[in-house]
This record gives sequence, structure tokens and C-alpha cells, in this order.
Amino acid sequence: MLSRLPLNTGNYHQTIAYVYNHKVVHNPDAMRIRLLSLLTLFLLAAPVVFSQNDAFTDGMSWVNSGYTMSQQSPDFNGTNCQNIHYTLSTTSSLGFYYDPVLVNGTGAVFPALSANSGTTMDITITFNTPVSNFGMRILDLDEDNQGDAGAPEEYLDNVSPPPASIQLLNGVNPLFINGSTITSDDGNNSNPNNNPGAWVYWAGEVTTITFTYNRFGEEYEFVIDSIHFECPCVSEPFDFFDDATICEGTSTTLDATTANATYQWSNGATTPTISVTTPGTYWVNAFVGNCPKTDTAVISLIVVPDLQLGNDTTLCEGSTLVLNANPAVNPIVWQDGSSSQQYNVTASGTYIATGTFNSCPVRDTVIVTLVPYPVVNLGSDQSICEGTALTLDITQPGCSYLWSNGNTTPVQSFSTAGLIWGRASLGSCATTDSLLLTLLTLPPDPLPNDTIICQGDTVHLQLENNGTIAYEWYNGSTESEISCWEAGFYWVESTQNGCSRIDTFNLALYPALTDFFSYDSLLTICEDKNALIGPSVTSPLISVIWADGHTSSLISINDAGVYQFTVSTPCEEETHTITVTEERCFCSVYLPNTFTPDNNDVNELFVTQYDCPFDSFELVVFNRWGEIVFSTTDPDLAWDGTYQGKTVQDGTYVYKLTYISTEMATYKELLGHVNVLR
Repeated sequence: MLSRLPLNTGNYHQTIAYVYNHKVVHNPDAMRIRLLSLLTLFLLAAPVVFSQNDAFTDGMSWVNSGYTMSQQSPDFNGTNCQNIHYTLSTTSSLGFYYDPVLVNGTGAVFPALSANSGTTMDITITFNTPVSNFGMRILDLDEDNQGDAGAPEEYLDNVSPPPASIQLLNGVNPLFINGSTITSDDGNNSNPNNNPGAWVYWAGEVTTITFTYNRFGEEYEFVIDSIHFECPCVSEPFDFFDDATICEGTSTTLDATTANATYQWSNGATTPTISVTTPGTYWVNAFVGNCPKTDTAVISLIVVPDLQLGNDTTLCEGSTLVLNANPAVNPIVWQDGSSSQQYNVTASGTYIATGTFNSCPVRDTVIVTLVPYPVVNLGSDQSICEGTALTLDITQPGCSYLWSNGNTTPVQSFSTAGLIWGRASLGSCATTDSLLLTLLTLPPDPLPNDTIICQGDTVHLQLENNGTIAYEWYNGSTESEISCWEAGFYWVESTQNGCSRIDTFNLALYPALTDFFSYDSLLTICEDKNALIGPSVTSPLISVIWADGHTSSLISINDAGVYQFTVSTPCEEETHTITVTEERCFCSVYLPNTFTPDNNDVNELFVTQYDCPFDSFELVVFNRWGEIVFSTTDPDLAWDGTYQGKTVQDGTYVYKLTYISTEMATYKELLGHVNVLR
């Protein structure tokens, strides 16, 4: 079909005239000039540049007899370079002529008459439309033929627009550009009589080139040998292939086979044919020589509707799956040859529907797998005791699960009364079962709260005895009551309606005062010194109250006197006194009677407190068997309540402190006890 879309654009460069710089040689038999036509290429979307150089020939109908002068060349209108026209002309009566047999080649020679010295000629090259990459090859623009010390004999000036660059012909005999002047003069008088020449190029687009030829001697000419410019190709539509419509999943072949051609397809292929599987617009350039033949085809796609049989699926045993084929596709043929739009499935298998849509085949397949229903049996309704749980298991291979409490694991435990259900699903096939769960009430707690009694007292534990509750005690007794008088833990298991619970009772005894506290009844303190006095109490069940109302076991005093305190439990009470005397001393030494190394950062160490230096010092601590558990001669070294790396037992330890103070210079010995409590 004919092209409907623009494709690649080609431009054709053609060099039209050669320029040689030489002495004039008259040839009356060769007064004609001919320009080779520029080839016209297809107008395509992206430029493709071609170029060619040709000498002047008689293609422009130059006069071919005698010595004929011309002021304007015939109009060039090449058959290949369509609609491009140009002429060479001058306003000078000296004119120019075409010489095909010059020493260095063909060319247009300016001026035609060489007998006049001091010649100037205005020369114009005119195009009917702007062209780009214009170039002109100039020869024989001599600089110094008369030996006038470098004065130029020939040059071009007033060149408009000014040229952009020069390309030498062979690296020697150069021409030079100086603004709008072209000359062989390099300023050093170094290029005389050596036939200079070069390609001169203009930048951008040009329509008209004008310049003035200047000559200051006789029988000297210059030659325009060639011109060069771009010529666009003209599109040549060609009928290679037609528009086509294809079905989904099929293809069509576009064939542009042409003898001696190279190919450029819109998809980048360079083969004579391409296979098309997707819709779109496709074009081809088939190049035979420089310019292509082109064609375009629009490929449309028939969108085939889905038969809508759905995805592969499962079918529960005993159920029917109805397959409904898309009514837009008709007729329908199923795998068994039936032709209804619907097909009822009751067994596992592969089900296939085929049909046509706008002559395109349509096919859909669905695989159906028959699945048995899972077996779920939670059993009958059940009762459980409060505080226990009922565990149910519905595990089956390949199933998913859902319970009434929202959990999705196959095994679940329930401890709340109510309706319980569980569901096992295999694909879309699900089975659910349920039961009613009832909670049975536990027997009430039969034992009272833990308590403390005095030594020698008895606690009677009396339990409910209504005939419905059975008891079993820690000692095997099944009676409903028991008496306790020893400290310890007591337990009983009670059972009612098949539900049992165990209750415990802790009985403690108040300590005997004489066993759990001690004190020094006589103490001596230094005048004007504070001291701590009081009993050492080793049971938290014993309370202490001083005559002044203090309730701590130790009080701070700084005066001599008799201090009274009472120790008591709910079972007994004793009142005691501590007599404190004062002595005048310059050194106060104090050791506490209790410390608690229990790692709570309070009263952790047994350490000497003093306010004077010592000449000698020794502290020794003994246990109840007379073993030394701690000794030091350093008054600042404390006992942490350990012996041989192990913690000592709680209890009372005796200490002996001997020292000589620097102030008193007298020997002192103190005996006392310290209580270790945790």
C-alpha cells in the first residue's frame, strides 16, 4: 500500500563544479559546460546525508562551439535534485566561459577576456531555495606573478556571507580566509606562481553568495571548479504490503523484498521481511542506491474475549459445578462434543471449551478436583470443673480450621461455659460440629487464713460437713475437723461433684522472749559523746517500746542514766533497764551490737567507729564454739558476716577489742556481743 506516514529523511550532497587555478588555454571546440543533476531522495523523517562530486559537463546546455563568452550560466534544474535551481553570473562584460580540457581539469574560467589588466568582477551564485553545507572549490588564484615584492595580483574580497572554513587540496599551495577576503597571500610573500587552490565552505543555510574578483595583471584568471550543497531526497511511496488484522497469539508477515536493496524497519530490523505479533503501525525503507522506497501498514488486533470458565477449582463430593461459557463466543464445543453454553460437572477431570470469535479461535480449560468432606466430631456435650480446660482436636491432612473463639489451629482448649464449634475445611468443602460445655463449681475454700498462736495454744480447724463434700488431710485423715498446735503448713483436699481443690493453712508460733533478744544492762559512755543503746532483737514478732515512746530497738543517748524499755509479743511482755555511766575519755570507741548483711545496702557491716588514733588495735570475733571467725588490727577493716568465704549463720557472736589510744596512752579491753541478722 502507499505510505501514509513520514519515514526517514535523506539529503543528497552533490559537488557541481571543480575550480582549477591555471593559465588560460583557449579551446574553441570546447565551449560548453554541463552540471550533473543532483539525485532526489525520499523525504523521510530523520536526515540521511549523501554526497557526490562531479565536474562541470554540458548538462546545463553551455554553448559548444567556438570561443563563446557568457555572463550567466544556464539555469540548473536537476532531474534528481527536484525543484533545486541555481546559476553562476557576473555583471562584468568580461564574462566567463567553460573549458572542459584545461590543464588541471574542467571549470568555469573568470574572466573570459584576459587582455585587460586591473580587472575587477562582481560574481554571484544564486539558489532558488536555501541550501546547507555549501562549498566552492577555487583554483589558480595567484599571488605574485610580476615580482612586485608580494603585492597580490589576484584575490577575492567582499565575500558575502563570509566563508567559515578552508580545506586544502593537497596540503600545499594554500588559500587563506581573512574575514570576507580569500587570497593566496599569507602576508609573507611566500606563495608566488604555484597555482594555489582549496575548498571554501560556508556555515548554515545560504541562498546567494556574492564576491568580487580582483586582478592586477594580464592573462591571469581563476577557476570555479566545483560547488557542493545538500539535496533532499523525495519520498517514493511503494506498495509492498497491506493493512492486516491478526488474532491474539498469531502473526502476519510483512514482505518488502526488493532486488539489490537494504532495509530499515520501524522496529529496527534490517531483513527483507518481518513477523508481526502485536498491533501497531509498521513502516519500511527499502534502499536501492541512495534513496529508499517506503511503505506503511497498520496491523490491528482482534481482542478475543475470555470464555470465563474460571480458575482451576475443587468440587465437594455430591455437589455440582456449573460451567457457564461466555455467550459472546458462539458456538461452543466441549471436550465431550456437547455444544451447550453450560456444562454440569460432578466428577474430577479436565474440562475444555472451544469456539470462535470473528474467525479467531477461542479456548479455555479448567481442572476440577473432587474433594471429600472432612470428618469433624466433637462428641457429646461435656462438663468440666472450674479452673480446668477441655482440649479438642480436629486435625486432618490438608485442612484449614476455624473455631468459635476465632482461633485457626487444629487443637484448641476451652475453659469457659457455652456453645463450642469447630470447622475443618478442605478447599471449599467444610464440616462443622459443636457441643455445649458446662462448668462445675469447685468446693469452697475450707481453711481459714494463716495465723500465729502462742506456744502451748491449739487451733481447731472445723470444715463444712453437709454430706456432699469429702475431705482428705495431709496426714491421711478424712474427718471434717482437726487440731493444730505445732508451727508448719497444713493442707486438705476437698472433693464435691467430682471436682477437687487443695487448700493450705500456715500456722506460726510467737517466739519466747528469752530466746530472741539480749542486751547489756550496764554501759559506760564517754562524756559529751553520743552512743547507741538497746536490746538485740532477732525476731520480727517481738516489739520494743522505750519509756519515752520510741519503738526502735536502738536509741541514741549522750547522758548517763537508767533507760527503761519493754519487749513483748501477744503472748508475753518483759520490762528491762540499761544503766549508763559516763567517764571522761579522749577516745570514743563504739561497736554495734547488731548488723544485717543481707545485701540491701543498710547496716551491712560490723565495723569499729572511733574518733581518735590508735597506738595499737586488735578486734577478734568468736562464734558460739569459740572459733575465731574474724580478726583485724586495722580499725577501718569491717567484718561482712562471712567466714572462710561462706556466710555465717544468724545468731550472737562474741567480740574482744583491745587497743591503746594515742591520746590516752592506756590499754583498753572491751568485751561484747554482736547479732548477725538477715
